[in-house]
Formats: sequence, structure tokens, C-alpha cells
Amino acid sequence: MDKSEFQIYEFGLFRLDANDRILLRGDRAVRLTEKVFNVLLLLVERSGHLVTKEELMERVWPNSVVEENNLTVSMSALRKALGERQEGVQYIETVAKRGYRFVADVRGIKDESVDLDQEREGEVPARAKAVVLSVATTTLAVLPLLNVSDDPNLEYLSDGITESIINSLSKLPQLKVLARSTMFRFKGADIDPLEAGRQLDTHALLTGRILQINEELIIKLELINVKEGSQIWGEQYKRKSVGIFEVQEEISQEVSEKLKLRLTGEQKRHLTKRYTEDIEAYHLYLKGRYCWNKRTGEALKMAIEFFQRAIAKDPDYALAYTGLADCYAIIPFYINIPPKPAFEEAKKATDKALEIDDTLAAAHASLAFLKEYYEWDWAGAGKEYKKAIELNPNYATAHQWYGMYFMKLGQFERARRELKRALRFDPRSLIINADLGLPFYFKRQYTEAIEQYRRVLEIDQDFIWARFFLGWAYERSGKFSEAIAEFQKAKLIDDRPEVSAMVAHTFAVSGRRNEAISILNGLEEQSKHHYISPYYIALIFAGLDDKERAFWWLDRAYSDRNEWLVWLKVDPRFDCLWTDSRFSELIRRIGFSHGTIENNARSHLAALPLDNAGNDPNFYITSALLGLAYLEKGLFKEAITELQRTLTVINNREASALLGYAFAVSGRRDEARKTLEELQDAANQGYVDPAFIAVVYTGLKEKDLAFEYLEKAYENRSAWLALLNISTLFDSLRSDPRFTNLLQRIGHAG
Repeated sequence: MDKSEFQIYEFGLFRLDANDRILLRGDRAVRLTEKVFNVLLLLVERSGHLVTKEELMERVWPNSVVEENNLTVSMSALRKALGERQEGVQYIETVAKRGYRFVADVRGIKDESVDLDQEREGEVPARAKAVVLSVATTTLAVLPLLNVSDDPNLEYLSDGITESIINSLSKLPQLKVLARSTMFRFKGADIDPLEAGRQLDTHALLTGRILQINEELIIKLELINVKEGSQIWGEQYKRKSVGIFEVQEEISQEVSEKLKLRLTGEQKRHLTKRYTEDIEAYHLYLKGRYCWNKRTGEALKMAIEFFQRAIAKDPDYALAYTGLADCYAIIPFYINIPPKPAFEEAKKATDKALEIDDTLAAAHASLAFLKEYYEWDWAGAGKEYKKAIELNPNYATAHQWYGMYFMKLGQFERARRELKRALRFDPRSLIINADLGLPFYFKRQYTEAIEQYRRVLEIDQDFIWARFFLGWAYERSGKFSEAIAEFQKAKLIDDRPEVSAMVAHTFAVSGRRNEAISILNGLEEQSKHHYISPYYIALIFAGLDDKERAFWWLDRAYSDRNEWLVWLKVDPRFDCLWTDSRFSELIRRIGFSHGTIENNARSHLAALPLDNAGNDPNFYITSALLGLAYLEKGLFKEAITELQRTLTVINNREASALLGYAFAVSGRRDEARKTLEELQDAANQGYVDPAFIAVVYTGLKEKDLAFEYLEKAYENRSAWLALLNISTLFDSLRSDPRFTNLLQRIGHAG
């Protein structure tokens, strides 16, 4: 395969776009001169191979007579731009007297638009359209160490040492270390290590066993070359239990040496860094992480106790504070407790961890999570996620949470891209694979979402989040019996009140009001005795079309700092509230400013179909998209202003239709009807897309006429019908069987 056929290349923290001729570090553009950019592009296209000085000079300075010093200066500027010296990461290798070789791991992407529409999300990286071009970065898998001691209570120790090795080695940018959750999918499995390595498409695999006899610790390890099926290195360590720190440091150093990694002095210090000298505190920390990874309410309570005891032993133990913060941050998702006190405890623990050690990637990710869910500081959260990823580019959880952050902002392509990055480091993660269905769900592409969730459940049918998500997608696509069946299966896994609320909401929107009200009454009674998420009680009232009480409970969720409230902006189950001014005000209080919505509009993936070209089309498109974004979020005044601005530039039918809709849903029905008459007059004189007229009738809640014109649009193969299944403008029609029938005929499953 000719590598020059790729348009986008990714390496380390960088993304090189050959078409747009831009180099990005994260979201920030790196300034390069034209010649330096051309040098980089040629090196990346030939990654892993020698590029001679002659080739470089001929490609970058064609038909010119230049001295070799020009190339030297450009190479120096390029290395500085990539931060080689400052960060101790090597991207370019000098081959004495001959040329240069790009030695970082490079992934080439042919066409991201095709990748978004056609790629089966959630597949392991071997099936992705992004192709690994070079293997200068070694991929390592660390299988869970087998506990062969007689005491099963020592599982925390074997798991903890495995996780410590993974965490230590993952800090090396030259090494791609697969994440804990992927590797622990193999725990207890009767599988040959070589086969596991081949399934994961990894270069090397570390496997071993641990035995504790009284105070003696015996660890036997083997490092395997997966491609060749040969042993790279093997060793047996015998130490007193108090020597656990030294043995872990030795293992990390040995593995890096046997993999022939060239480490800087700073990287060597990272491998031997200790976060505590107290052996008892360390064991308590390992027990805390062991409980944390079980992800149940009771286990999280036990984890909190272990972390607190570790801190009591060593008050400067930053990792223990990070573990404590992680527990408090997620425990509201697992047990029914008020989230506000838990988030406050998490914030105190995170602040303390960073006060002790501000280089902890996990602590910065935890802080970002809290800024997002508790403080609603969206700019601050984004900054902390970036910091966490800069400190540890291999940290899958930081990439995952960063992707979910973009999801809440409505930036679904960026969310999908970040989740894909998380999947590279953690390909077997159930939650990341499930999360990859959410961009489809929030874009109202329910068929694609359902396919993704089904794939996750094929791996683990008891994964409750996939059951939740699948039920949501079934419900929104009108498959109510299937949705209820999924929620009932979820109840068998964990009978939490939120599941009952999901069932009640499905009953409500499918016309089974009495059954919905019965569940609602039970939850309201429970809320008098213990905490029930007000977000989910509001959800039931929304399904029952009781807006007053829906907003009353949403205000309760706001006061509680409820963990689900950050999803309100994109949650399609609350679409029925968008036309109420209280909704836009609540969105604003959560931190989604008009500026945030404007940014989303400018990055909107679907442009409006154009029926004319104006004198200033860029203004027209931006203004129309911005008006649509305001309209979909219930900001009618702003939407009307933007759409009227559009019409000052060009008399466009789409903008007129959207303006008529905005007038209708904001109560200005006379103006809506006037706009409708203008469209119908224009239709009598020439062609006007019937979908435009259907939009206004939808806003006026005249369903029969809306469907009459949608049928005409179908007969005329209107381009607007391509937006029917994702546009919120038609949400009031979705429960009508005629809508489902129309979608099926268009080709959307619905």
C-alpha cells in the first residue's frame, strides 16, 4: 500500500492533515513554514524507512540549487516544533551521513468522512480503517499475574502488582501498553498466552505468576515475542514481602531494556518513582483499587475505607487521594445517595492529590470529571482533560472521559474520535465500546446505535450499561416492547430505581399511562425515605407530557447537582421540553452558554441543502446553521434574529421555513401563518420543496397537513428527507405511525 494515499496521519499527540496542510497538537495548531511542513510530510509518509538527504532536498526544494545547510536548519526547526528536546521523545532519527528516519508509530487515515459513515464502530483496531504504518512503537500486553498461593485473599496483591506494572510502563511514549480493563478480560480464562497476544495484535506479552509463602514473595515472569512465538526474557524474583517496591521497579526496568527502549533520564526516573515508602499503606491502596475495579456500590464503599486507611498511614500518599476521589466521583452512579456531598469529598481528595503531585495524569482526569459533572465548568474540564492526556497519552480513561465531554457539548464527531483513541489502548473495554454507540443515539441514528449495543452484549450479556443504552435506542425508534424487555433484563442485573424510571418513561410515551403513573407513584413515595434521582422522576413526567412537574423535578436535580443533568442538552428523551423557555434557561444555568451553542453550530456536521447562492454564501451558511442550532435548543429569540439576518442576504426558502417554524413554536402564530402563505404562494408560481411547508405545519402542530406535505416531499425525493431521522424539528411527529412508515420507505430503520 502506498502510504502517500493517506490524507491524515496521527503520531503521539500530533495529527497531520496533508489536505489542509496543518499540524495539530491536540486541538492546537503548530506553526510550520511551508518547507518544514513538506519535510515532515515526506518523513511521515516514509515512516520507519530511511529518507536520504538527496530525496528530501529534491522533494522540498525541486528545481532549486540549495545547500545542505537549508535541510539542517529545517530539521532543527521541525524537531523544536515537535518538542523532542523539551519532552524527551524522539520522532526523528538521524542516520549519519545518509539522511533521516521517522521512528514514531504512525497511523494513516484515508478519508474520515467515509470512516464516520461506514466504519463499524467499536471493532478492535485490526478492523479499523486507520492503518498502522510503522511499528517503531512497541505494543505490550500484560496478562494478569496468576495467584498460585493457597490464600485467595491475595488476589488483590496479584492484581495490584499487574496494574502497577501496566501503570508504570504506560508512561513511556515509546511503548503502547494495553489498559487494565482489556487485559483483565483474560483473568481466569483458559487461554494460551500466545493466542491472547495474537487476538490483541500485540508485539510483546508479559505473563507470569505470583506465590507468597509466609513473608517471602516469589514472582516468575516471561516476556514473549508474539509475532515469532519466542521468549524474549524470563526471570524469577524471590524477595521478602517488604521488598515489593524494589521488585516492581526491577521488573519495569528489565522489560523496558529487553524491549530495547531508549529511555531518557527523566523516563528512567518515572519507572522507579515511588508514591509512598509505607508498605502497609501500599497494600491498603492495592486493596482499595481491587474493590474499586469491581464497580458495585458495596465494593466502592469498601474501597473508600481502604483508601482512607492508606491515607491515615501516609498522609502524603497522592495515589491514595486519587483513588478516594475516583470512588466519591462515581459512587452516585451506583448507589442512591445525594451526589452533592460525594462530589465535594471527591473535589477535596483531588485537590490534595494534585497539591502533593501535580504530574499525576489520573488526578487531572479526576479533576476534569468533577469540573464537568459538579462545577459545570466546561472550559476548565476541557483544559484538565488535555493536561491528563499530555501527561499520559496511553491513559485510556482520560481519552474516554474526554470523548464523553464532547458528547455532552453536542460535538459528536470529536467525541467519536476521542473514544476511538481510548479504544486503541483498551480494545476490550465494555464501557468504551458501549459509549461508541452514543454518538449515533444522540444524532437520532438509532439503527446504528442498536447495532453497536448488540455487539457489546454479544461479548457480555450482563453488561448493564449496554442494556440501558439499547433500551433507550429501542424506545426512541418506537420499538417499545423491545425497550421494556431490555430494561427488565437490566433489572435482573441491578434493580436500581433508575431502571424502573426507564420502564415508566417507555410506558408513558407508548400510551400505557396508568402503568407509568403506578411506577411513578412508587418512586415518589420512595423519594420521601431515601434519595431517588430527580432527573429520572422528571423524565417520567416529561413522558407523560406534564411539563410543570417535569421542570419542578429538574430544578430539584439542579439543586442537588445531580450527575445526570449534564446530559440534558443532548438527551432526546427531553426533546418535548425544548420549546419551553424554562428549558433554555436551565441549560444556561448548567453552563451551556449561547457561545457554546454558537460554537456547536459552526462545527455542525450537516449543512442545510441550498436552493440558491447568495452574494456572501459563507455568511448565509453560518447564519442559517446558527439559527438552526438556536432553534433546536429552544432559544427562539436568537433563532429568529439569525434567520432574519440570513434573509437579508438571500431570499432562501429553507431559511423562510425555519423562520416560520420558529414563529410557530414561540407562540407567534400569525407571523408563522404569514410565512406559510408566502411559501405556498411561491409554490404556486414555481417549485418549492414540500418539506419546507411541512416544517411550518409541524411547528403549528397541524400534523395531518404536515404529513400531507411530507408525502409530497417523498414523491419528489426531497433532499430534506435525508435529515428527517436526525432533525429535532420533526420530533413532535415521531410517535405517529405515519412517521415510522415514512422513515422505513426512505430507507431509515425506525
